[in-house]
Amino acid sequence: MGLYKEKYIKLKKGYEKNYFIDPFFDFREELEKSKDNEAKQVLADVYIFLRQYQKAYNLMVSLDMPDNKKTRKSLAVLKDLAQKYGNSFEKKQLNKPEADERLKKIPVFKYHPNPFMTGAFYELSEAEICSCCNKPVFIKYKGPFYSLEEPECLCPGCIASGKAAEKFDGEFQDESSVDETDNMEGLDELIHKTPGYYGWQQEYWRAHCNDYCAFIGYAGSQELKEMGILEEVLDDSLWNETAKENIRNNLSNGGSMQGYLFKCLHCGRYLLWADYD
Repeated sequence: MGLYKEKYIKLKKGYEKNYFIDPFFDFREELEKSKDNEAKQVLADVYIFLRQYQKAYNLMVSLDMPDNKKTRKSLAVLKDLAQKYGNSFEKKQLNKPEADERLKKIPVFKYHPNPFMTGAFYELSEAEICSCCNKPVFIKYKGPFYSLEEPECLCPGCIASGKAAEKFDGEFQDESSVDETDNMEGLDELIHKTPGYYGWQQEYWRAHCNDYCAFIGYAGSQELKEMGILEEVLDDSLWNETAKENIRNNLSNGGSMQGYLFKCLHCGRYLLWADYD
């Protein structure tokens, strides 16, 4: 195994622990500058991981790859993804958070560990006033909030403390749209102190080991296959055989059937929710 492949595997293992995407962008730049053939092959894997399907396809057809059934099938799948999605699902890199003190102050959300990657938060070029604490902030929430009032700006601190939910008598997740547990403390944290995510229909939160899971992000069957967990998420009493086939064949990130990936905080098992537009 080459050094580039080893580094890629190491980054993926690190991502499974902290869900931090920035190192892949730095690695992508390193690979793009290299003329090494192994670097180009690994770069195709990185493009796919970052959902830059068109770039991955263009690169792979330019490589000297063996002409066999496996290669032709992989290229056909990648070509289809490139035609459908191009590079539209590229995950966004933050602006060097290690050099930006504002981003270091973001609270940790137990049930939504990387809200930047999922799009629940984004960085502002100019400060806005938080509707809850009335302080200028550079990080703004962009996700569901169920309240009679519609605050224009909520900062991470006011969400994590529960002040935003208390002030506006709101919820970030419908408490009736969650898996059943007897963890009332966890339910309170989930609906009142955790940034939500956007679904096609009513958002739903999975639970496991008598606790609510961490929301990892949006996914289709292709992403689940790449992570090696498609069959794991299908091994779930939630899905009957018809639903399993639909997920295998029709689940697509950004498509009409969308997947939402969760991970148990205790045993590490992955769980899935899916809905239609």
